[in-house]
Amino acid sequence: MGLMDEKGNKLCVKNQRGLRRSLGVLSAKEKAEILKELSCSDKGIGDDEREERLEKYGYNDLSANQKHSWLYFIVHSFTDAFILVLLVLSLVTFVVEKDVVSGVIILALACIECSHKICAGLWFLP
Repeated sequence: MGLMDEKGNKLCVKNQRGLRRSLGVLSAKEKAEILKELSCSDKGIGDDEREERLEKYGYNDLSANQKHSWLYFIVHSFTDAFILVLLVLSLVTFVVEKDVVSGVIILALACIECSHKICAGLWFLP
């Protein structure tokens, strides 16, 4: 069960490119073919099929896969390319140019951006 492309490969959407590809494959198919691949009708699936799929696949709950602690957001915020560039730039400013004021300003910008990313991530915590 599941949607297949023209070569018989199961469609899997993990990123935007995969989504575009999957939607392109789906748009080329007839409605009856898609319903047959999904094992359902125009009216949906029956109660028995619903219970069976619920037992097999579980609930359609994306939030269960995205539980992260505040520590995850702190560490993950430092992996952003922009923040890494700011940190390297502040290090170069401190070491090479020996300009403390500019280095502190650049470091402060990196910290502000990190705190923004942390707050944005924590906003979605349950």
